[in-house]
Order: sequence, then structure tokens, then C-alpha cells
Amino acid sequence: FVRPSAFPPPDYDSGWFKMYSQAGTASFVELTHGLGVYPSMVKVLVKAIGGPNDGFIFEGVGAQHADDDYWGSCGKGNGPHYGGVIFAYDSSRVRIWAPDRANNCVTGSIIMIADGWGGEQYAQYADSAYVRVLVWR
Repeated sequence: FVRPSAFPPPDYDSGWFKMYSQAGTASFVELTHGLGVYPSMVKVLVKAIGGPNDGFIFEGVGAQHADDDYWGSCGKGNGPHYGGVIFAYDSSRVRIWAPDRANNCVTGSIIMIADGWGGEQYAQYADSAYVRVLVWR
């Protein structure tokens, strides 16, 4: 007996590509999925390169709660930090943003696991990671 897959393969798969935080316009990517309809599901995956989470995959989110104006002190490992990948999509494109300095501290990372999360187990500030976009019709 072969059990059929309960989850179909994506209709669009970008494959893995490298993306950077704190890289100006290179901290933004827009991909064309070309489905012509609003997708039923979009996943943006972020894979750590090196560090204590090497090879682990995180999911991007659809909103961010802080930026470089929010924090009062600057410096990685030396004060508050923010990070992660956010994304948005429409009937033909997926937009992906990684943190980039606007007008204050350079403390945003594409992967950030820091003070206050799980007793600092596997803490990491990473400015580069592999990203993959999966889209289902």
C-alpha cells in the first residue's frame, strides 16, 4: 500500500538563493511566480549558513514589529537587536525584505536568535542566509 501525499508539490519553487541583511537594495528581492491568481499558500524559507544553527531552516513572516529606529543602543551582541525575513505577495509576485539600515543602528540580521529567547540556546546573528520561496495555487 502506497499512501498518497497529503500535500501537493508547490506550483512555484524558486530554489535556494543567497540573501543578505545590511546590504542596501540587495536586502530586497522580488520574484515573479507567474500564477496569475492569489496563491492559497506561500512559504519563504531561510536556511542558516554556518554558526550554531548551520543548516537549520526558519520560516519568514508576513510582518515586522521593529526597525532600526526602535532601539536605543547600537551594536551586535551589545544591546537590543532585531531580525528576520518578511514577505508579501500578490497574484504574480513575491517580495522579500531582510533588515537594512535606514537611518539609525546597523543591528538588523537576516537570522537573529538572541537575548530573551530560549535561554540563549544556539544564539546567532547572521547577515547572510539561503532563501527559498514556495508558492501553491
